[in-house]
Amino acid sequence: MPRIPHELWLRTFLFLNAKSIPSLKAFQVSKLFRALVTESPSLQLAIELEDGGLTLLRSEGAARTLERVKAWRKAWLELGPSLRTTIDVPFKPGGLYELAGGYFFLSLDNTNGGVHPNTLAYTMLPGLDTAGQEYGKWEYLKFEETMVDFVVEFDQGLLCFVEQHRRPSRENLTFRVHFRTIFGGAVHPGAAKSFIEYAVPTHGRDPDFMITPHIVGVHVIVHFWLSTWEDDVRRDCIVIWDWTTGQLKGTINESMSSAVNTFAVLSAHQLILPALDGESLEVYSFDASSTQPSRPIRLQARFDLPFPLISYMFRSEPNSFGSSPYAQPRRTFGVDPEKSIICFTMRTGDPDESDVEGFVATRAMFLSHISAAQRHGTDSVLRVHWHAWAHNTRWDKWDWPPKWNRHTIGSRHVGFLHADGFGPIYVLDFNKMLRVPDVDANDPDRLSCASDITQSSISTVPGGFTSLTCMESVWDEQFEYDGVVMDEDRIIGLTVNDEDDVTSLEVFVMGGPPATGVPRTAPAVDHLPAAA
Repeated sequence: MPRIPHELWLRTFLFLNAKSIPSLKAFQVSKLFRALVTESPSLQLAIELEDGGLTLLRSEGAARTLERVKAWRKAWLELGPSLRTTIDVPFKPGGLYELAGGYFFLSLDNTNGGVHPNTLAYTMLPGLDTAGQEYGKWEYLKFEETMVDFVVEFDQGLLCFVEQHRRPSRENLTFRVHFRTIFGGAVHPGAAKSFIEYAVPTHGRDPDFMITPHIVGVHVIVHFWLSTWEDDVRRDCIVIWDWTTGQLKGTINESMSSAVNTFAVLSAHQLILPALDGESLEVYSFDASSTQPSRPIRLQARFDLPFPLISYMFRSEPNSFGSSPYAQPRRTFGVDPEKSIICFTMRTGDPDESDVEGFVATRAMFLSHISAAQRHGTDSVLRVHWHAWAHNTRWDKWDWPPKWNRHTIGSRHVGFLHADGFGPIYVLDFNKMLRVPDVDANDPDRLSCASDITQSSISTVPGGFTSLTCMESVWDEQFEYDGVVMDEDRIIGLTVNDEDDVTSLEVFVMGGPPATGVPRTAPAVDHLPAAA
């Protein structure tokens, strides 16, 4: 019988579940199979990616990618940065910021006395993909329009900001949603229009408002939040467009069963938000196809909560759920979006109380309940009782207001435990595929961070015990920050002044080797380029 070439065995192994390969009996008894797996960068990479809950975004060679994934995972597990550096903010900042694509974007205070800023500053951060490049140099982008808020989708080169345009009458506030390129500020070549105009009814009042835009592939989702002190009534809605065609996909507002408090993106075509009565979380589905006209937005499911609440939901930042012809993945690998988490915070009693409840749940849990109902042909609104999903949550007591203190991306949640301005950084990783390191808790030479699989319980939750496990790493060092944010490769400590202006960024690069550039002082703010 002719011998099967090793290359054919390797191709066959790649069809198997990568994580299970080392435990299969054939690999335990066959020296050849063990050698093939051990010596194959492709198989080792597949095992590392699956074990880390990661997905390959673009090819960079199996051996090189394997080296980077291992270093990246080890750095996050041990909280061992390869670089620590501080970048100062040498200008008067505004109140808007965004962390995207290895860049930090920060609005400038409007020097013309306007309420909203019209200039953004941005700087490259040191990282794994910027070796040899200069970081810490601030660049500026000035617009003719002012912005209420903005969002950056780096893979598509898209900068989207919302402008309060004009007030045609006492009945409406008119906004424009602009689509620009990140570097240069020109109209994005993939946008059907340079902006989309939308009028929000005010019912004759003069409201305060907040606007929050999100980008999900070819869709822009804008949350318009309006409130009036005269009658203490919230008038808000979510509006969804396809920014590449200009097509309105629909709205979620007070004419439906739920007014909008806040929301998070659940998938490429689903949103999750707290119901008006505070007794459940609701999942809405919108038409992500190019069908004309779009199918109406539909309420798909309700997930009961253990008690009524006033809910606030942190925005979580998964990798892009969708793509467009303009998407250019900047990273070699990333977290599978459906393996990521959503972090919720809520006040359950007196608004003046300092403590709030917070819990984390996985996107996969919500999606699996909905998928199971669809497989059984259920077209009605799915209701999931609390006891059916309580075990897939983790609860904690948090301080109010949360402000800068916590941030979520992918399967990780980062926080800052501070008392009188000092405290450690901690990271919770909810990837179920993580292997527990073999570390003796009594070993005096163990890692400087405490890495353990933890569980959480809280007495006020019906059912008592919640069992969503995570890997918890706590830094021994005490930091003097006002909060922390993070992306795939960095933890960033934020220092702010008494006016809540960001004054400096302390960057910790997780993995290696990092960039080798040297931070530079920003140029004078008197020479701001105007956008095209």
